[in-house]
Amino acid sequence: MSQNLSFEGNVRFTGTLTIDCELRGSVTTDDALIVGSSGRVQAEIIAGTVEVSGKVHGNIKAKSRVKILTGGEVYGNIESPAISMDEGVVFEGSCSRPSSPGAPQRSASLQAELERTFRATAEPRTAGG
Repeated sequence: MSQNLSFEGNVRFTGTLTIDCELRGSVTTDDALIVGSSGRVQAEIIAGTVEVSGKVHGNIKAKSRVKILTGGEVYGNIESPAISMDEGVVFEGSCSRPSSPGAPQRSASLQAELERTFRATAEPRTAGG
């Protein structure tokens, strides 16, 4: 998608798509999305891999990897098993790894017990007590 194009809507594709234009909406693929240095994307992104050299406003969920390259800006949350960022990029949001299928999940009661234990061991002890 070239620089002089402005697109609004939901994009679904297979293969690799490079966006060097303005896009608003959503992007869904099992494959690769590249936001080029001229790309301006305001969308929820679900993809196999995502590479950003332009600007993305919206959440990114990648099955494999997210790369924010020099000049890239991401304003939104990223969920991916692997995330890399070049020096000097802009990222405002949070990063998380997806839960692995079959991975043990902590129950709320176990999480509360761990937090109580941590607080108890982290509290300073007073002299004589």
